[in-house]
Amino acid sequence: MFDQAGLEMGNNVLVYSTGPLTERVRIFGTPRVSLYCSTSAARTDFTAKLVRVKANDTAEFICIGIARSSWLFAESGFVADKIHLWEFDLEPTSCLFAAGERIRLEIASSAFPLYDR
Repeated sequence: MFDQAGLEMGNNVLVYSTGPLTERVRIFGTPRVSLYCSTSAARTDFTAKLVRVKANDTAEFICIGIARSSWLFAESGFVADKIHLWEFDLEPTSCLFAAGERIRLEIASSAFPLYDR
């Protein structure tokens, strides 16, 4: 796990966080993302990253997933400027979030160099 704070300060990532948890939350398995969005690009990727935010505001990477328009919409065809439903899995994980921590989801259009362009 490494601190995500620097990555979250860019203007190319959407960050969604819960409030502080009132009790422990266990996540086990393969998280799945459902994202409705559009883009003017002819082809694109979307990544989703699950992050643990500690009580001291340290943001720790848990797992990530990527969807590429070229394979997600291979059968139906991808159309720019149209709202599409992007459904994809993140990496399998097992995590225990403590009371007081927050669960964060980061959405971006790339995760280079982890995923090649």
